[in-house]
Amino acid sequence: MGLAEVKGKLPIEIAVSIAAEVIATYNVSFGQHSANAEPIARLLPASRRSQSQ
Repeated sequence: MGLAEVKGKLPIEIAVSIAAEVIATYNVSFGQHSANAEPIARLLPASRRSQSQ
């Protein structure tokens, strides 16, 4: 991710750029469900999911 020719960004600018690219990548495949597709990864481990719900 990112463009090699873009140099000298501040850390917050880098974070915003990466977040925008992740969102754009997610939006490209949003709604394209497949029976063989893997589920979306969850940030919370399975062992803690039942406790939070």
